[in-house]
Amino acid sequence: MTQGQIEIHEKVQKLEQRVMDWEKSKEKIKKMLWWDDVAKGLAKLNQTNGTQPENTNTTDTKVTPIDSASPATLSADGKAWFIHPVQIISIVNKKYQITTDFLEKVMNKTEKWFNGKGGGKTFEENFILNYPDIYQIDKTLFVSLLNSSLKKFNITTPYQKAHFLAQCFHESAGFESTLEFSSGINYEPDVHKDAIKNGNTKKGDGPKYKGRGLIQLTWKNNYIKFSKYEGVDFVANPDLIAQNMKYSIDVSCWFWRFNGDIYKKYNANGDINILIDNEKDNVTLVTKAVNGGRNGLEHRIRIFNKIKEEWELE
Repeated sequence: MTQGQIEIHEKVQKLEQRVMDWEKSKEKIKKMLWWDDVAKGLAKLNQTNGTQPENTNTTDTKVTPIDSASPATLSADGKAWFIHPVQIISIVNKKYQITTDFLEKVMNKTEKWFNGKGGGKTFEENFILNYPDIYQIDKTLFVSLLNSSLKKFNITTPYQKAHFLAQCFHESAGFESTLEFSSGINYEPDVHKDAIKNGNTKKGDGPKYKGRGLIQLTWKNNYIKFSKYEGVDFVANPDLIAQNMKYSIDVSCWFWRFNGDIYKKYNANGDINILIDNEKDNVTLVTKAVNGGRNGLEHRIRIFNKIKEEWELE
């Protein structure tokens, strides 16, 4: 072969490869649910412009009626665009990202987080002394741990995350503490009517198993359950939850998915995600599942609505 023939042969090979690549792409596109709409839209566009369809090899000249629906899946210039599903997921996830800037904006809290404020001077001094890894934790680290746990426990839709953040912000006194401000005496067996059935059978169990975590885990029985799940003995050392931010977030996500206070409605069985999937805007229902009542409901609703506004949720 001459040099010219070799060059022509190489060009032909490249063209053939491009055709093969295009055929593969078309097969992928055809699998998309909207392909039929696009095909109909293109056919209608061709008829309007007085052009013939691409494939003219057929001998059948009978015209098939075109669907009267407008080619909504086409752009203004009549082109059909293929977007890979992974790209769509990436775009959606980026829009609903939880970042430090996002949290500071919706929570209206730009100063240091987790200062131990709100429980009085003695509580604050104790918090600084005994919770050094929590006190004024680096915000970037906190957000990283938060996003990791949300993914781990599959709290991932915009509405699930919006409700979770609103509840956690309120329960932690505005990202101030991973430990309940009160002493826990109210959870003692001779004080609270539900203490014994929740595992607080001995004097001292109230303060020992008071609320810890972003969503405050309370009662000995719940500490037992979370210990089994996490593989760490929080019954013997309950303060580990409040001293370690990973545990504080994990216990909140665990409670959210497995230990919420509503079981029968929508067959939730303690999974707050299920409640949200059925009633996406019902902060009252979510609050009851978290808190057992309506405590701080207005504040929880206010934060939830701020998140909705920022994320442009319907």
